[in-house]
Amino acid sequence: MANWLLENGLDVLIVHHDQAGKGPSYVLGNAGTKILLTEETNADKALAMALNNLSKPDLENVKSV
Repeated sequence: MANWLLENGLDVLIVHHDQAGKGPSYVLGNAGTKILLTEETNADKALAMALNNLSKPDLENVKSV
């Protein structure tokens, strides 16, 4: 799954569960993908939180998958 996400241009992944120490986190981290952990359960609110926490240069490269 991580490789497929990367092949489709994933820049940022917002997750509800910590991915530390898991295979996908290594693949995504090595590719430079930002992994943002949130306690939010609503996708729209989680996205808004992520957009508020990313710097402007990061936002210029974020695209929807």
